[in-house]
Amino acid sequence: MLTTPVRTFLLISLLTSTFFQSFSQTNKDKKYLLTEIVVKGNEKTKKQVILRELTFKAGDSLQASAVDSLKILNENNIFNLSLFLEVYVDFQIQDSQKCFCQIEVKERFFTIPGFYAELADRTFNEWWFLHHHQLNRVDVGFLLTQKNCRGRNETLSAYVQAGYSHRLTAAYSIPGLNQKRNSGFELQFQYLANREFAYSIDSLNRLVYFRGDDYQRKRMKTSLFYYYRVSIYSTHQAELSYQFNRVTDTILSLNPDYLGNNRLKNSFLSLNYTFDLDHTDIHFYPEKGYVFQLNAGFSGLGISKYINQFNLSGTYSAFYSPMPKVLMAHQLRGFYCSEKNLSFLFSPSFGYEDILVRTFEYYLIKGRSGFLLKNDIKYSLLNETLSIRFLRWHKFNTIPIRLYPKVFFDAGYVSDQAVFREFSLNNKLLTGGGIGFDLVSYYDIVVRMEVGTNNLGEKHIFVHFRKAI
Repeated sequence: MLTTPVRTFLLISLLTSTFFQSFSQTNKDKKYLLTEIVVKGNEKTKKQVILRELTFKAGDSLQASAVDSLKILNENNIFNLSLFLEVYVDFQIQDSQKCFCQIEVKERFFTIPGFYAELADRTFNEWWFLHHHQLNRVDVGFLLTQKNCRGRNETLSAYVQAGYSHRLTAAYSIPGLNQKRNSGFELQFQYLANREFAYSIDSLNRLVYFRGDDYQRKRMKTSLFYYYRVSIYSTHQAELSYQFNRVTDTILSLNPDYLGNNRLKNSFLSLNYTFDLDHTDIHFYPEKGYVFQLNAGFSGLGISKYINQFNLSGTYSAFYSPMPKVLMAHQLRGFYCSEKNLSFLFSPSFGYEDILVRTFEYYLIKGRSGFLLKNDIKYSLLNETLSIRFLRWHKFNTIPIRLYPKVFFDAGYVSDQAVFREFSLNNKLLTGGGIGFDLVSYYDIVVRMEVGTNNLGEKHIFVHFRKAI
């Protein structure tokens, strides 16, 4: 069943077709002058925020044969702002030489307050299977996120957490500070205090935890980000940050290299640079296109007595469809660290978020350098939109659902010839594969369930709440 915005959009298109000719009815080689761009449905969002994402502007000359591809490309560009649930772009001919563009959007719900449950463990699987889903390992906090502040795609967020850990975070981002909307800033503050955390790994690369009555670790970090958006698809980001870390005497006795060099505390400045080139169709769950990201960071800036460490990493991901409904995705990631005598906290790792060989979720592998290769073959089994008639709030009364059964295969290698040389999973090729499915819905929700085995002979079931590639 068509949703209200879709019916409205189709009705407008039908009515305007009485007065304006469609591009499907004209010579494909003919060019038309784009006289106007009309935006509707942006109750809060400034028109300029939407226009910034377009690959065309009023006054351009458009060839009739390119209109269909322009519609799809620019609908995706606007949708990737993460401000809208639905986006429609349409072109209509006014006369033999002129045309206009109409854009209709359905805005998301921008104010998101509520209680938030966060696991004390790295992943849901670790909490459920290794720690037997103990409720005392769940931290409860209050999250307030105000997106699209002032209608300019600015975001204000604050989070207060109590429980196993205490956490306080606050951030404000302004992505379009200047008139061209290609420069922006973000300010972040984070404070974390833990009674229990992983202070080391054993020889089998499994995390080792310690729990005390008092806070065993305290961390604070303040960051200032600067963004320069070269084009719709490429962004430079610079981050200047200051952080402070402190552990107790107990943690120091258990792992003298947790902060490095037998220290109870450290503090230092860091400078990080990231280049992001994203040519995918839908950023939060791509089906076509490619992404390249390069990151370089210098902790200590050569002036710290605690740490002076250079890190370099790069990631390339490709997405394509070799045949109808069949989707393929590949990702290659590599990293390098300049420091030989790595501290536990600041050493690069396989095992957090999506940086891991799938089926090795229960391990943490640290080292100076390494690579990771991921591969997915998926089938688009379901692509539907559910309409909830009894719910009158239009921001929530339609639920898009996409379901992708898949097979996957990953491989990775972490090298270290000093601190982590003797650990069982270092300096060894790791492989894992299996089957599963991805469930994708609105507000960027992704749920993954995977069943797989690895070259250690282990078989596991995993549930994740983020995309794999």
